[in-house]
Amino acid sequence: MGDSSSGAFVPHCPSCGTELVQNAVLCISCGYHLEKGHHLTVSAGYNPQVKIDRDNPYRSPSETTTNRSDMDALTFLASIFWVQGRAPRSEWWMFQAGYFITAVVIGGVADSGVVPELAAIVFVPVYFVAFWLALASQIRRWHDIGKSGFWCLINLVPFGSLYALIELGFEPGTKERNDYGANPLDDAVG
Repeated sequence: MGDSSSGAFVPHCPSCGTELVQNAVLCISCGYHLEKGHHLTVSAGYNPQVKIDRDNPYRSPSETTTNRSDMDALTFLASIFWVQGRAPRSEWWMFQAGYFITAVVIGGVADSGVVPELAAIVFVPVYFVAFWLALASQIRRWHDIGKSGFWCLINLVPFGSLYALIELGFEPGTKERNDYGANPLDDAVG
């Protein structure tokens, strides 16, 4: 692969030659998966037309699409855990309702005292998954209206959750592409 003048091993992408970080699995320049030995496809979550910000590869690229109708089932399931991209109001409401129902069911079972061990073993991980899904959808929803995901912190301020509910639940997203991607409703029916 490669080495530097200091003698330390520096890996390079076998496809495009880009210098990689140690233990890299994916070349962010060309989408070459080093372990699988091939380029990722658009349906697998990589779009070669997308320009990655080399200074901050963890930032959501401005050209990413959030059209989930083109994804396979596994990629779609993974994408609901992502905080990149945008989420329409309907998706946000769905995840908030799911989180609320999960919290009510877990709280009801835990308060009944019937199965406290089961509540600790099963319901705690389920609750944290539901919490993360709701939080990730809230971040994507803030992105949809053109704001940073850090606006989730407003929930920690008194009456901040009420503001978030009004803003996220009723404010339409930006109609055009914004810093977080394309309008998720562009290809939606209805």
